[in-house]
Amino acid sequence: MRIYLLFTLVLSFFLCQGQRLIYPPQIPTEKIRIILEQTKGGTVADRISDLQYIPLKGDKTNLIDNIGNIAILEDRIAILSSISGALFLYNKDGTFIKKITKIEGHKSRYGNTLFYEIKVKDGNFVASHGEFEVTIGKEGNILDTLSKQYEENNDVSERLQLDDKELSFTNPYYRNTKKDNRAISAGDNIWIRYDSKDTIRSYYSLGYAFSKINNSEAYCTLPNNTKIFKLNAAGIEKVYDIIFPFNNTMDSSAGQIYKDYETYEKYIKANPQKVYGLGNVVPHHRYLIFLAGRYHDPRWIAYDLESKEAWGLDYIIPDKSNDYLSFFDTNNIITDGEYLYSYIYPQQVRSAKNKSMDERHSIRKEYADLEKYNNPVLVRFKIK
Repeated sequence: MRIYLLFTLVLSFFLCQGQRLIYPPQIPTEKIRIILEQTKGGTVADRISDLQYIPLKGDKTNLIDNIGNIAILEDRIAILSSISGALFLYNKDGTFIKKITKIEGHKSRYGNTLFYEIKVKDGNFVASHGEFEVTIGKEGNILDTLSKQYEENNDVSERLQLDDKELSFTNPYYRNTKKDNRAISAGDNIWIRYDSKDTIRSYYSLGYAFSKINNSEAYCTLPNNTKIFKLNAAGIEKVYDIIFPFNNTMDSSAGQIYKDYETYEKYIKANPQKVYGLGNVVPHHRYLIFLAGRYHDPRWIAYDLESKEAWGLDYIIPDKSNDYLSFFDTNNIITDGEYLYSYIYPQQVRSAKNKSMDERHSIRKEYADLEKYNNPVLVRFKIK
């Protein structure tokens, strides 16, 4: 496939819903029309394979209240508590390794939450909260700490290395800092700009902008927009333009809804059916998986790149093949490159027991025993 090199002076306007973006119009674009309520579904037996439930082990001092974020590095899984921000480190089989609740000499200026984000970088975990970040090895050892001094002109919200290029994402709030409206850039080369005629600075975050496929490719999503960009070190390889019905589409003509966060939030709450953006892109074999953000009703979509069918993960229903035990919730989905991972909580095991009783079905012992761990349960699976 031909890759189009991006030059600052060779940019044309491209109108889209919500935040308008500027990038070369000749880049291959696939328009994907999705009606959320009509995405395909089925049963676990029909659509899911290699299903495994992995209890997170540990004594009563190592219980996770709620999962906030997850990262996988080879045979290790790092989990952040959404309340305390503590980091829990496990083997992939759920065996507990270590818990990190504080960093010596550091006191967060954001309250009691230690970490907010966790990702993998250069063969280690990197946990962060605001300007503070910690590099953590596979055994839970602290390798480095960094307090980045906040600067008014430091507009980079996220960085990603693809081959020999370091890509930068600038969120809409800082888009005018350098007066060039950059969204995605590689050094001085701007790949995607925010349209200067837009004044959209408010947005709901849907996780990281970049979703790495491998060391050479990544997907990218931008706030207030329903496009997914496939990137490599040379530039934008392809654009997936996700088109929803009018009922689910933000009214881009109503620019006043974006003028400040309070107005934006009021609009989102009053229109919970509107998709305010896409995020959490996960590559999985022939599927492009992403989250369609809606207020209190997000939807996970698995788009089959070969058959062009859209599957709603919410519409894949547990059945007797997995003892009616949930395999998926509206939680985050991540991948280790081969399998998908989500998680459920002990109360969902209780619900499966009750459903099995109603169906006069005997739940297998290893599933029934998941409840006794009093910890979230990781769910590993593939989509057929």
